[in-house]
Amino acid sequence: FFFSSRRRHTRLQGDWSSDVCSSDLLWLGQLHAEPVPSPSAIPGWIARVREAAIRWRAQLVLARASHQLEGGQDPILILEESLKTLKKIESNQTLQRSHLGSFLEGSLERMERRARQEEGPVTLPWPSLNLLMAGGLWPGLHLLVGNTGSGKSQLALQGALHAARNGVPVLYVGLELGEVDLVARLVGLRTQRRWSRLYLGQNGPEEMRSIRQERHELLEELKKIPFHLEMCTPMGWSYDRIYSRTRELREHYSLWQGPILVVLDFLQLVSSPDGQREELRE
Repeated sequence: FFFSSRRRHTRLQGDWSSDVCSSDLLWLGQLHAEPVPSPSAIPGWIARVREAAIRWRAQLVLARASHQLEGGQDPILILEESLKTLKKIESNQTLQRSHLGSFLEGSLERMERRARQEEGPVTLPWPSLNLLMAGGLWPGLHLLVGNTGSGKSQLALQGALHAARNGVPVLYVGLELGEVDLVARLVGLRTQRRWSRLYLGQNGPEEMRSIRQERHELLEELKKIPFHLEMCTPMGWSYDRIYSRTRELREHYSLWQGPILVVLDFLQLVSSPDGQREELRE
């Protein structure tokens, strides 16, 4: 794809959308920090240009409707026609995204990167478990099941910490954790101390001073790793946030080519979106 210097044309796989307005170009620039896209950022730019083209077509529909209203045409007929056109635009984009040809090449390229060992799974800190799982957590859904107090959160945190220390962007949705709880657990893992004693202050001030002085490098590392925490709000955490939070993480680390890790701890505390009442099993 390219932008010409004068007419602002956009080309996407043979589909031309001319005269993309300057506000869309500004919007595209704000979505990505790089003034000139690097090769690894091009797929993200293509998606944003395609979205800008959709926005541009929608703007044309709204402009035409406004012109028809000024001309005294029936508002109901204008609304029906506009909705029909917008639905057709949405349907065409949905069909385009679902066509095999739209994702075949990208999938083959990922297989090639995996064959060259440039992309792999999210590895876990236990070699024997990685061996059983063909190297670690490949993209998909993984469920960790256990009794109350059996150590599910601790195991998940160990895996998430190991991933983040190896550069994998991590989002930990800790629906029973607060900021202090999480930090106590992570510091406990890195300093070989019981997190509960850190959390409750049972180690005493001398121990805390020792951690800050002797483990200074480890604490500085925790500040820099790509580890993010999402906490539960008083009204609950709805399942429709999973997609938006994951997308935000992927866009924030757009240069990262491998899989990212999202840990949801734990499933029974996920609720329905605001205003909806659904049965718990759903």
